[in-house]
Amino acid sequence: MTHAAEEMQAALVAQLRADAGLSGLLGEGRVEDGARRAAAYPNVAIGDWSARAIAGDDWPGEEHRLEFLVFSRAGGRKETLALLARLADLIDGAAITLAGHRLVTLARTSQTVTRTRDGRTWRGTLVYRAVTEPEGIA
Repeated sequence: MTHAAEEMQAALVAQLRADAGLSGLLGEGRVEDGARRAAAYPNVAIGDWSARAIAGDDWPGEEHRLEFLVFSRAGGRKETLALLARLADLIDGAAITLAGHRLVTLARTSQTVTRTRDGRTWRGTLVYRAVTEPEGIA
């Protein structure tokens, strides 16, 4: 992960963990920034993140793909959808400051809800596309 991606992830995880509304829906301490072993349900986890250079014409930008996961064992999709909606509200309005970089754009690209193989867990996925550039680019 690039420096900008690491900072962006840390800022978003901190914002999610600090939100009383999300904690009210999840329970305290259920935003995972790493492995989900023995996690209580429902919970939010950081999924796959990737970055690639999209530089051109002397513009050294990067495109990032950010994935946020929701896991629920409530009967049906209702809880998963409510958690995805809260996450989207928080991420869509995020004011992210990155040292040495500037967030050019952060936009939601997809949202899915599926049942996992165990037949009782629902998995919601929010995917975002972000573009960053080094600070000082005009």
